[in-house]
Amino acid sequence: MKILIADKVPDDCLEALQALGLDISFQPTLGADDLPSAVGEAQVLVVRSTRVTAETIDAAEHLQMIIRGGAGTNTIDCDHAAKNAIHVANCPGKNAVAVAELTLGLILSLDRFIPDNVISLRNGSWEKSRFGKGRGLLGQTLGIIGLGRIGQEVLQRGKAFGMNCIGWSRSLTPERARELGIEYCESVHDLCRQADVITVHVAYSDQTHHLIGTKEIAAMKPGSTIIHMARGGVVDDKALREAVSSGHIRAASDVYEEEPKGGKAEYNGPFQDVDGFYGTHHVGASTIQAQQAIGEEIVRIVEHWMSTGDVFNCVNRTNRQPGCGQLLVRHLDKVGVLASVLDVVKRADLSVKEMHNTVFDNTGAATAAITLNRPPGQEVLVSIRASCGDVLGVEWIQFDSES
Repeated sequence: MKILIADKVPDDCLEALQALGLDISFQPTLGADDLPSAVGEAQVLVVRSTRVTAETIDAAEHLQMIIRGGAGTNTIDCDHAAKNAIHVANCPGKNAVAVAELTLGLILSLDRFIPDNVISLRNGSWEKSRFGKGRGLLGQTLGIIGLGRIGQEVLQRGKAFGMNCIGWSRSLTPERARELGIEYCESVHDLCRQADVITVHVAYSDQTHHLIGTKEIAAMKPGSTIIHMARGGVVDDKALREAVSSGHIRAASDVYEEEPKGGKAEYNGPFQDVDGFYGTHHVGASTIQAQQAIGEEIVRIVEHWMSTGDVFNCVNRTNRQPGCGQLLVRHLDKVGVLASVLDVVKRADLSVKEMHNTVFDNTGAATAAITLNRPPGQEVLVSIRASCGDVLGVEWIQFDSES
């Protein structure tokens, strides 16, 4: 089996994949434009930040699975992959602690002017009177936008600093907020109006594009701070720059709507010379601990798929296929039995949405659970039972339409 790794992964990850007997092509410097010609006969493609376009997917005749070494999959054309029956898997939560740690680092940096302290000292200045004005975090209101794994890690750390925590996410309910020990906000605008410090941790999509825009930033308290740790485009960078430049708020970000490509390049973006803004270089997940955890998850996904055919953390298929019920076929575990069953299903113009065959150990018997698009009718059940002498029994189970 061939696997193309188009980004950097830990050495331990490479060694573990090699131990599985895989034919590994390790090309960590490939870019999005290089992938279509490089993907070749690979059955598995592993990427971190490299974009996987429809062109790459169309060029990959043998590709079965794309693994994103991280949580967000907005850099992969997941819909086009699904249309070509290619699984897209991610590694959710493995970098959550790393991102949360940097988030708290930026919160502290904004409150205590840490980067400006360092720059001043390096320039030969001693400005204790200028920088001795930190407000302190104890008792301040921390507003967390996005309560997934990263948001929850930030929540724990905010509480440890004695902050009062409020939150909003699309899936957050008042009941779930109580379980997390956080005050529920009905809207992003409501949270922005209340918080002293705001952190952003939602996935990027059409629904979250400029989730934090001019109106939300204007609702923030004068002198409050916002830390953007989600994806470029969730916050309107132009509106953020204007608000920071005017002195209304202070801000920090690890992600941007336009980022330089590669590991080293010139930066001439909108935040280059903005006083009151601290920027890091999209390194939220870049700790040795996080990379090790992601590498281990990549290996786990590949190993499980090779042994079972099942894909952990698949993001481009539904958990339950749109069928109306299951055809349960008890049968002897012999060659050709399921072929005869499926032949009857085909002649009845029924569509198989999902199928799973369970073999009972040391018995020679098995059960096939076949999800269909519509009820088969009694005549089909009779035909299946009669199609092969190794069919032991047939039953149709209708799904509850409200489940």
